[in-house]
Amino acid sequence: MNSNRLVHVLSMQSALNGYFTRSIERVGGREALTFEVLNNVVVELTRLSIENRNLKMRVESLNRSQRELELGAIPQLDIFQPQADRASAEIQVSQARFRLAQLEDALRRQIGADLDPRYRTMPIVLTETVLPPADAVALDREALVQKALASRPDLQSSQIGLEIDDLNIRSASDLLRPNLNLAGNYSSNGRGGTQFLKTGLGDSAVTSIIPGGLSNALSEVFGFNNTTYTVSLTLDLPIRDRTGSARLADALVRKKLDALGLRSQEQGVRLDVLNAVSQLESSRESVKLAIISRDLAQKRLDAEWQKYNLGTTTMFLVLDAQTQVTTAASRVVSESINYRRNQLGLLRSAGHPAGRAGHHGTIAERGAPIRAPRSTMGRIHVLPDQVANKIAAGEVVERPASVGKELLENSLDAGAAELRIEIESGGRRLIRVADDGGGMLRDDALLAFERHATSKLTDVKDLIRIATLGFRGEALPSIGSVSRLVLETRTREETTGMRVELAGGKLLRA
Repeated sequence: MNSNRLVHVLSMQSALNGYFTRSIERVGGREALTFEVLNNVVVELTRLSIENRNLKMRVESLNRSQRELELGAIPQLDIFQPQADRASAEIQVSQARFRLAQLEDALRRQIGADLDPRYRTMPIVLTETVLPPADAVALDREALVQKALASRPDLQSSQIGLEIDDLNIRSASDLLRPNLNLAGNYSSNGRGGTQFLKTGLGDSAVTSIIPGGLSNALSEVFGFNNTTYTVSLTLDLPIRDRTGSARLADALVRKKLDALGLRSQEQGVRLDVLNAVSQLESSRESVKLAIISRDLAQKRLDAEWQKYNLGTTTMFLVLDAQTQVTTAASRVVSESINYRRNQLGLLRSAGHPAGRAGHHGTIAERGAPIRAPRSTMGRIHVLPDQVANKIAAGEVVERPASVGKELLENSLDAGAAELRIEIESGGRRLIRVADDGGGMLRDDALLAFERHATSKLTDVKDLIRIATLGFRGEALPSIGSVSRLVLETRTREETTGMRVELAGGKLLRA
């Protein structure tokens, strides 16, 4: 393989690695921030509901105390405590409303609703509760760990780094091999035009004119009467190239260090996911205990009201029971907040951006096992082509960076000298590669999406002298089976081209 070509591939791979990593981290961070703001709005709505309920209880207690004061059942001094409690509850409601208004403005800004005057003041109505799902079951720890190992952007970046290390090793190894360059040059030159002949020295008069002109000059050049041949043969022998050997050794050591670093990262990711699962399950149990405490506080309040109506207790005990109910309800909200935050932490640890899961969604949890119905037929069967193609695609297209790598290699193999790459949302929304390569004929463009169809090999002997980046004929079929793919191509000799569109491995139009 040409060393300059390998250097170009190495530079493109490094640039793609940095771009994909930054794009994924930027998009994931924006989605996580939106999730956090939305979660805060839901929590504050719940708090406002609790404060309104507390205010309602304080108003009812004050009204009852005022009626008793008018009837002379209680002294004048006993009315001040219910009045102070109601005033305190009104302050709490007012503060909760202002906090909610600030969070709603932050949410409008995050989703872009503050840019349009029609939606700037429109009220936000959220119907979701902060409480965890009542029918939640145990989390599948190993499934979440495997998902994290396959989806974490930091691991993907490290894996691409190992691919770059392989290219560095290959580049350093090529520099230690002999390099033979054979170059040839063939040129022609000529001189022509109208010739003026003079006699004597100085400003002598023209004695004769030999006609020529542009046609005469061109005929001299393209007549190839005065030609020059140049042939050069250069052989570079890396004899005792200690610098190259040190470069190769450094590349090998760097790959081993990166491999150890990736292994350490994977162990850290596993530990992060397991800790996040433990924290989520602990907060879920804390929410359940807080709900039990709130229900017991409500039962005590009901009991205190009944005793107060029977005349066996005082209003102060009723007010104290109301305070305990409010405190217990606030504890439920606090534990629910911790549950939401731990849920977000688990999503991040598992490499799943929060916004992609949806605020109404839950983490994939393991329920009752699915049992297959009994059958007298065998259990082994041939997979449908669509399923088989998607499984095979997973071996070639592991992430958006793999798609960009395969398309770039196809362009380079086609002899492209100029490439243009467009990427949106880290490659999840769009990857477009345009080049000035040789192009394909109509039949070749259709055949290119058949699995194991390639122009790089013809028989088994070609496997030992591969000089291209790709040769298996799996890249385009794999990409087409997991995406919506559009191919536009034409050869240099054709005036019109060919457009092929596929979606999920099926041909839509050509």
